[in-house]
Amino acid sequence: MEKIETAFILAGGKGTRLKPLTYEIPKPLIPINDKPILMYNIDNVKAFGVKTAILGVGHMAEKIKKYFANNPPGIEIIFSEEKQALGTGGALKLAQETGLLNKTFIMCNGDELKDIDYGKVASTMEQNQDIAGIALTATEDVSNFGVVELSHGKIKNFIEKPDPKTTISHLINTGAYVMTPKIFEYIQPEKTVNIEREVFTILAKEGKLSGAIACNAFYPIDTLDRYEHALLNWKRTKD
Repeated sequence: MEKIETAFILAGGKGTRLKPLTYEIPKPLIPINDKPILMYNIDNVKAFGVKTAILGVGHMAEKIKKYFANNPPGIEIIFSEEKQALGTGGALKLAQETGLLNKTFIMCNGDELKDIDYGKVASTMEQNQDIAGIALTATEDVSNFGVVELSHGKIKNFIEKPDPKTTISHLINTGAYVMTPKIFEYIQPEKTVNIEREVFTILAKEGKLSGAIACNAFYPIDTLDRYEHALLNWKRTKD
């Protein structure tokens, strides 16, 4: 398996539904056990062997830059700053300008709490000779998520917020990916692009998207209730 040394981590979320917490704190810096959510994601990719993390910043970018100036995480941090919101795909395309995403790399949302086995995602993608791979997890209540139809390690389809009683899948996207540079052929420069809805759906139809159940823990933190749930339930032996 190809060694992966670079990660692109999205860190520009506004956390609108987390107000008043996010009036002064960028969503990726919201703490869990006195440690920012973003740092858990950096530690996760660092444990996999990543040497450089490119942080896609925009909203409250200066506060995130200041945090890492005072708290170096033990790997190289580079910032890719959006001047206007470009969506997840547009932010990735902008980060290509760093010149560091010309080999297989990791991409993840930096404002969700998760523990991912990126090796399993990379191995499945490599075996399938796909352009990208998604880390999946199973959840009982799929009513607030889009579910993934998976067959022999290949993602066949996405279904947005299905009826929990009739859904044929309980697998969801954890916002953690392994990608090859061919992904950039599917993203127009300087455009607002949602990689999940606009790029992954095309890759699935073309049979070029892998999926692996590779998540040890996953806590979306997009509401105050979910933040409280993460605070009460997050456990990780490495902390």
